[in-house]
Amino acid sequence: MAFSMMQLFLLGALGPRLVADLGVSPTVLGLTTTVGFATAAVLSPVGGRVVDRVGPRRCLVVLLAVAAVALALIGTAPGSGV
Repeated sequence: MAFSMMQLFLLGALGPRLVADLGVSPTVLGLTTTVGFATAAVLSPVGGRVVDRVGPRRCLVVLLAVAAVALALIGTAPGSGV
């Protein structure tokens, strides 16, 4: 539970530095966060049904693989895209 909530607290603590280092506006940073949480809210019920059908272990392996690929792609991005 602590790790899932840490992103909320880190964004507040690191927000000004992220804005300065990435050269984005606070609005863009806020919208990025909003889109992420809205997507999670919409997909959570669907994800729960998938886990019930497929099983938690298999879903977790797929989720971690997708997250690793996504983070690798983010790492290769030349900028924020804005």
